[in-house]
Amino acid sequence: MVQTPPYFNAQIRLLLSSEGGQDALLISLKNADTRFTVGSEAKPLSVALDSDADVFRQLAPSEIPPSVNSIKGADSVLMVLTEQAGTGSKDTAGLLAQSFGLKNAGWVFEEGLNDHLMKNHDLVFIGLPKKKSLINQIPAPVTVEASRFVVGGQPYNNRTDTLFAAFSHPVNKNRSAAPLFSPGGDLDIRTAMKLTHYGRYSYLGFQNGKNRDKGTWPVTTSPLLFYWKD
Repeated sequence: MVQTPPYFNAQIRLLLSSEGGQDALLISLKNADTRFTVGSEAKPLSVALDSDADVFRQLAPSEIPPSVNSIKGADSVLMVLTEQAGTGSKDTAGLLAQSFGLKNAGWVFEEGLNDHLMKNHDLVFIGLPKKKSLINQIPAPVTVEASRFVVGGQPYNNRTDTLFAAFSHPVNKNRSAAPLFSPGGDLDIRTAMKLTHYGRYSYLGFQNGKNRDKGTWPVTTSPLLFYWKD
């Protein structure tokens, strides 16, 4: 590990993943460079430094997973009104934008969404879009279907269930997208207004207005993450 001046003394957590499991240890970082050796009885798979971002440092973009805060902090957000969300979708979009502090958020019906609009905006789908490719990049443990969504193996299929999941934008890697979805189509605005208080989370599952599941996507790409190739 190499530092540039000024040099800091720090303890950095190293996580070694192998076919035998995971081993964590602390590396003492000193002076301009620090050399270390780590042994493994099983075949090593990956090694990660500071995987929990405990060290005060500037994170690389790939180390910051999409979250509620990604949408709240976006410079240009477009609310996409889907047919699935019903007649109240525009009112829901307006109140959600107000709750998130998005003073300049725009809106468009799903039928009017084109490549130019998608590329230049972070997207919030009010309801489930007909074009499933728009949300097929939502990663595990969340899956979304026409009549339900699943979070970590827990199915949500009641009309009062609600999902919000920020994920990587379908066409612009520098932006984010998220569906606000209820299997019944009639979104509970009281639940939607609570989302702003869960800023650091990537996905949220609600039942009857109460949060039942929440989490943040794991970081799989980082300059501090190394994978051994076969």
